[in-house]
Amino acid sequence: MTKAQVVTSEIKELLLAMDREDEERDRVRMDRQRAHEEQLRREAQEAEREAREADTRERADHVALFSNMFRDITREMQTQASLLRDLISRMPAPAPQHLAPAPQHLAPAPQHPAPAQQHRYPAQRNYYSPPPPQYSNTRHHSESYESFDPPSSSSFIIQQLD
Repeated sequence: MTKAQVVTSEIKELLLAMDREDEERDRVRMDRQRAHEEQLRREAQEAEREAREADTRERADHVALFSNMFRDITREMQTQASLLRDLISRMPAPAPQHLAPAPQHLAPAPQHPAPAQQHRYPAQRNYYSPPPPQYSNTRHHSESYESFDPPSSSSFIIQQLD
């Protein structure tokens, strides 16, 4: 073999070896890239799973909080209802209106409006004013409340406690 043929064959072998090394590098690079992508996928799945678990825990905490709040509110409402029942049961029975004197601070309403206030039709008169003379046989809605004197809450409670 001539010197040129030897150099040519060495160059061919060198080029083939370089091709093999490049192919090996590409294969290793592709393997590393696949491994890296798989690692990123696993990390993303893990992060998503942790986020779902955190959401589930947070929802469970909210449900527990709302449940406790509802239970506390229910207890408070039951306590208030019990206190109200107790207060109502301690209230004295109301006396019939015809036996109870009218309170001094409530002056009896005039039976007839002044002539300037008389109305032609019942729909035009004030709902809380006494009826005009032509309707005196009808009962006015506000008449049933005129003699009612509710006790003030503090004085009533103090009287009941004494």
